[in-house]
Amino acid sequence: MKRSVRDDEPPQVAVATLDARAYYALTSLMKTMNLPFSSITPGEPRDIGVKLVLTTQREKRSIRDSEEENVLCIEDLTGGAAVVKEKIFSILYRGGDDILVIGIDPGEKTGIAAYYRDKEMVKEIARSYRETLTKVETIIRDSKAERKIIRIGDGNPKVAREIAYRLLQKFNSRIEVEIVDERGTSTITKLLPTGETRDLRSARMISLRRGRPYHIA
Repeated sequence: MKRSVRDDEPPQVAVATLDARAYYALTSLMKTMNLPFSSITPGEPRDIGVKLVLTTQREKRSIRDSEEENVLCIEDLTGGAAVVKEKIFSILYRGGDDILVIGIDPGEKTGIAAYYRDKEMVKEIARSYRETLTKVETIIRDSKAERKIIRIGDGNPKVAREIAYRLLQKFNSRIEVEIVDERGTSTITKLLPTGETRDLRSARMISLRRGRPYHIA
């Protein structure tokens, strides 16, 4: 019997495979993404709360009660972590705005935080200007989001403008760039959960703040 699901319950994922390697890989992915999931046998009806079924290409035809767009095969989950997460989030949170937001806190160590449909995809530290551009450009290039917003903290105005210029020069109208006033972020980040660096916490705060649109001629 399918269980009922409350409106406030998080979206559920069902892992449906008898392939031991695929099962281990898919359940490990769900745990790293902190997504609740259930395990079912291919062909077994899914619970009413399940919005995404993960399986293998060979077992896909056995999945019951699922529309084609609600099934992902492990063979489809290729590329970097951000690409994989975006594919999963695009199904689980289909009702949200199709927006990618990247927060950048430039500094000696640059924090980068990326969110798709308001769900965290990436949190990384870059240790040079070049590495910052490489990481951010990869996220932008690989994302299928309809709208891509990059928000850069103005703690170091010169570096912030340089990053903004380089990104707009490369992606032009495909992205929106904002320069964000960082005042107050240091105080607020102290209130956030510990366990990660100040740079990452600041990047997260910057991603949440609207900034001044930045354009190049």
